[in-house]
Amino acid sequence: MFEPNVEEILKLEPDVVFQWAQYGEELYKPLEDAGIPVICLKYGTQEDLETWIKLFGEVLDRQEQADKLITYQQGMNAKIKEKTENIAEEDKPRVLSLPYGDQLTVSGSGTYNDYYFGLTGAKNVASEVPGSSTQVSMEQIINWDPEIIYIGNFDDLTPQDIFENRIEGQDWAGIDAVKNGRVYKVPLGGYRWDPPNQESPLMWEWLMEIHHPELFDFNLRDDMKKFYITYYDYSLSDEEIEEILFTNLNNAIV
Repeated sequence: MFEPNVEEILKLEPDVVFQWAQYGEELYKPLEDAGIPVICLKYGTQEDLETWIKLFGEVLDRQEQADKLITYQQGMNAKIKEKTENIAEEDKPRVLSLPYGDQLTVSGSGTYNDYYFGLTGAKNVASEVPGSSTQVSMEQIINWDPEIIYIGNFDDLTPQDIFENRIEGQDWAGIDAVKNGRVYKVPLGGYRWDPPNQESPLMWEWLMEIHHPELFDFNLRDDMKKFYITYYDYSLSDEEIEEILFTNLNNAIV
């Protein structure tokens, strides 16, 4: 789905094109063959994300902003690790990420979701499954019995769709997360918060509030306002924060 239309891109006369590297050379080689400068990106880890930020800073001549953003991400990462590194295994909630819930796809091992679940003191029940959008059966999910379920922003699925069993062929009624009302729509800010992005530290804070509220001493709403004014030069209103966090769907958890 990332295959470029070389003819249309040539019409735009870009100075450079960013393209994924790990999905095969057919995604970037036609661009190179057409004489278009290409920067290939690797996806999946926090280190990859920081590399993107650094590259974008260099290409856009915004190195100072990029370095500031990387320092911010690394600092928040260290703060959260300090809070969660000594959590006993039995105290880590069992969680599941559904990037495309209506298709029963999950985020397994080696994914960014798996990374930030570990960072915020949780266990990814799908860690035995490889890949970021791997299809599984309803029976497998029932067997995993996650305590918390996260719904991504790549489709319009809502927690209520899960609670009320609105999806044909799926039965969520007996799963712990559903019985206890712990199904959440992942926030949507400047970008989706579930994949790696510039707002990832805000996602980590949001997860910490859910996974370990007893350890949560951040102020997510204040941090969102600070982030948006610092990096977007934009003042977030309280109403916009409600929309980003989907508090109407997520029982106002923060």
